[in-house]
Amino acid sequence: MPFRPNQVQFAVLRALAYLECDGCPVAAADGRPTTPTVRFSGVPETFLSAWVQVGAGKLASAVAPLRKRGLIRHTKRRVWPVPRTLHGFVLPDGRVVQLERKLVTSLEAARMLQQQIGGTLTRGPKTKRRGASQDPPLYLVEARYEGRDEAGRRVTYSCRELQMVDAGQFYSITRRGLRLLDSTGDNFEPDELVRLSQVAAFVGLSKRTLERYVKADDLPQPDVRGGRGHPHKWYWSNLRRRLAKFSKKLLPESFPGSRGG
Repeated sequence: MPFRPNQVQFAVLRALAYLECDGCPVAAADGRPTTPTVRFSGVPETFLSAWVQVGAGKLASAVAPLRKRGLIRHTKRRVWPVPRTLHGFVLPDGRVVQLERKLVTSLEAARMLQQQIGGTLTRGPKTKRRGASQDPPLYLVEARYEGRDEAGRRVTYSCRELQMVDAGQFYSITRRGLRLLDSTGDNFEPDELVRLSQVAAFVGLSKRTLERYVKADDLPQPDVRGGRGHPHKWYWSNLRRRLAKFSKKLLPESFPGSRGG
């Protein structure tokens, strides 16, 4: 069966294509787009995370199948994609993302990690230069944008990456990825691969009941077969059509939580 990206994967592909092929306008002081338009030869991980509005864990899960299928590339390199260390970019949805890279001390880095994960920073190897013992350089790459929380209040979201050397995580789209986008068309609806355990919790039926329906061909066979500890998976659009008559609630077109972190 041809690969069908889910919502996050589709957003990643569109973001990379836009940033590399069309370019993203720089934000003026009032937040309006202005010149120059920057074309990225590689998109920083933090900027991509801010664009699709998901956390690092959700982004990592989304890009892994894209990399496996050769739709995107992931590299580590020392080249910063924009001429200045601080830039504001205007996205197609009107959001302004501030992309910044700055040098930080080991103590500042340790405090950031404690805030994020509640742990402590283990320092990397020290480098000796002219008889002195020095910490390796640490760079903080941050993408910030304003949004609204569930209560409708304006808040600032931040996506961060801490680098132990002057190199970062960059993503770019391949020709195969561009061909996939071209083949989807303007009316493409991203799909989501789901497990029976996820579906059971949502529709109010037990997993064993759903397995019985599959065995009796009342529900379709899995689109992606598991094995060796991996569960079978179904595209939600395929499962939803035949699951509707068994469900205790109205089933939405998109599986709930498909963009969650």
